[in-house]
Amino acid sequence: MRGPLSILAAGGLGACASTGPAASVADSYGDYLVARFAESRQDHAAALARYFEALARGERARELVAGATAAALASGDTTGALRAARLDERIGADVAAALLVRAAEDLRA
Repeated sequence: MRGPLSILAAGGLGACASTGPAASVADSYGDYLVARFAESRQDHAAALARYFEALARGERARELVAGATAAALASGDTTGALRAARLDERIGADVAAALLVRAAEDLRA
């Protein structure tokens, strides 16, 4: 009787150990939802912070870069806009607003 229980317990521990990536995706999605809600409340600084939180977790979705760029521009955070634009360039998201931010930075240089 002890053999089957130990096999089940070992299998259960393996399943517990593999929940890391799913939790990270859930956290990123939670950050995205909070960012969208913050945008709807015109709290662009909070939205920007949450978009960058999701991006820091390793998510590289175009929607996150677009949201971060828009929130940075809406809040007047030029440093945040440039940070989002550089990330856009690294991952190849081709967000129009990020392209404009990079073009403006190139003109300024």
